[in-house]
Amino acid sequence: MTGEKLDSSPIQWAPGMEITSTEHYNALVDGLAQRLLRDSSPDQLAVIAAQHLIYADTLSESLVSIKENMRAANELIARQREIIDLLTIESRSKLTVGQTARMARIILDAKDKQRARKAALASHKENHASKAKALADWDANGTMFSSRRAFAERCHTQYGVTSSDTVYRWLLKHRPEKKDKASPT
Repeated sequence: MTGEKLDSSPIQWAPGMEITSTEHYNALVDGLAQRLLRDSSPDQLAVIAAQHLIYADTLSESLVSIKENMRAANELIARQREIIDLLTIESRSKLTVGQTARMARIILDAKDKQRARKAALASHKENHASKAKALADWDANGTMFSSRRAFAERCHTQYGVTSSDTVYRWLLKHRPEKKDKASPT
């Protein structure tokens, strides 16, 4: 809302709307909450909440993947700077055979790391999707199990993993502030 002034009339949220202040945000949240309570059943509200939890978890996983990609890109940039420095030295003086070999190794290592990183991300794509599904199921149905271990042992096969320990480790890292009813086994 650029240039528009807020008046005392009810504010209604719309997708893509610009939030201009904390007060504006709070007014939009209150208005949307009242509309949802008025127009939706408890079952519908539960579905909406579950969808948004899953969406938020998926975005969180994407953020982790983006951070990993940024770290790999920064490492590659650092390697490229080393190469530029070596090329600068070479342009100023003749390199020995050993220096040339070292430069070649650095270039090949950087390319190998880049290829390996790309291959690892591609091969783990399905695993990331399985993990997101398991965490969403835990958030939605975890209270029906006595512990994270029980959930993992009962449900691990539906996520395409052979060991319940894998799902259990995912759950331990996921929202560690949530505690099991019983202590973890």
